Amino acid sequence: MKYYQEKGLRQDKLMLGILITMGLFGVYKNSLYGFSWHVLLLIFSNYFLGLFWDIYILKKNNYNSLKGLLISLALSYQTPLIVSSLIFLIYLFFQKKLPKEFNYPLLIITILSLIFPNYANQMEQKVLLFYKTTDIFLGINIGGVGITSILLMLIGYVLLSLKFYYKKEIPFATLLTYIILVIGEDALLSNSNLIKDIMNPSVFYLAIFILPINICSPLKKQYQILYGILGGLLMMIFRHLNFLNGPFLGALMVNIGWWIGKLLSKKAK
Repeated sequence: MKYYQEKGLRQDKLMLGILITMGLFGVYKNSLYGFSWHVLLLIFSNYFLGLFWDIYILKKNNYNSLKGLLISLALSYQTPLIVSSLIFLIYLFFQKKLPKEFNYPLLIITILSLIFPNYANQMEQKVLLFYKTTDIFLGINIGGVGITSILLMLIGYVLLSLKFYYKKEIPFATLLTYIILVIGEDALLSNSNLIKDIMNPSVFYLAIFILPINICSPLKKQYQILYGILGGLLMMIFRHLNFLNGPFLGALMVNIGWWIGKLLSKKAK
């Protein structure tokens, strides 16, 4: 079965394997100074909640387990488990009445990131840590509980790009635009943190896993490229509000704009 498909959010083993691997790495990273049950439950609770909802409530596969995992990976360490599960449960309850084209995982991530903006775990809050470039690339860095590894996300992108249903043009255009703008800004301001500014885990996660969802993004390639360019531009702008959660707001603005445009085009017909 396909994960990205125009008729809905579909699941396939490759996508699920990539996301679960990222989640397990997140548990490892946040347990370096003692096992974190909170992170384990935070990452996988919504996955099992969505699975339960599909099997016992809807009695059909509506891919809510995958949606739950997409949401949970990007949450901050400080997000209470009960709040995350409650908001996802509210979405599950009302999802039949909601427009399918809107990117609800992105909306939920953005809301929770604004409410709980502190991404540092307990050790990172107590100690001033200096991360090397290799640490940030591999994932030993501050960010969403399951999305700190740029390496794992890039591997995911390469593997997904081999699938015909994956809109690889969107992540490429998004990341290229973002990187070019960061290089230009840092050169203009003589900023010495270029590599760290580029390797923003929130931007990579949004570009590779959230923005390309077929039902929530353009079908034609030229519009996909434009969608990606706008995504990179707005994430670049909104990161100045907050380095880690600002990009979520920027990506949401792009999706809202696309969604409104699609509604207007339907009415025009």
